[in-house]
Amino acid sequence: MSCSICLEDFSTYDDIKTLDICKHKYHTECINQWFSRNVTCPLCRNITTKAFFGSYIKYPIFPIYTKQCYLSLNNDTIEILFENPITMELNKIKRIIMYNNIITFVYNISETHEQLKNYSIKFKNNISDIYNHIIGILNQSNY
Repeated sequence: MSCSICLEDFSTYDDIKTLDICKHKYHTECINQWFSRNVTCPLCRNITTKAFFGSYIKYPIFPIYTKQCYLSLNNDTIEILFENPITMELNKIKRIIMYNNIITFVYNISETHEQLKNYSIKFKNNISDIYNHIIGILNQSNY
């Protein structure tokens, strides 16, 4: 058996990591380097995490105000985690827009009437993988 990243056979002394989602095995150093640029398994392309690092942008047109954050995907919510976390219920997300390397959620913040607020997150890479994963979660929840 070999690591599909470096193509070298595994030895008994190698540090090997098995991915939880698909059970594929890699040298720990190889997969850590892969994950510095990707969010998917190198073999099956399944998303391997439910949290993505990015920057929250208060005003996307003028991206002066940004804060580092994590986007966390759960069964019924999406959370933007930084010092003042934002939790969005999936059924109240009205639209998702992807442009350049920014994903914007158009979210209804009111319980009684439609009052929309935009939440934008800028990602360094893998924007289409993250976007497609979010759309998949929303489709499963009858978005």
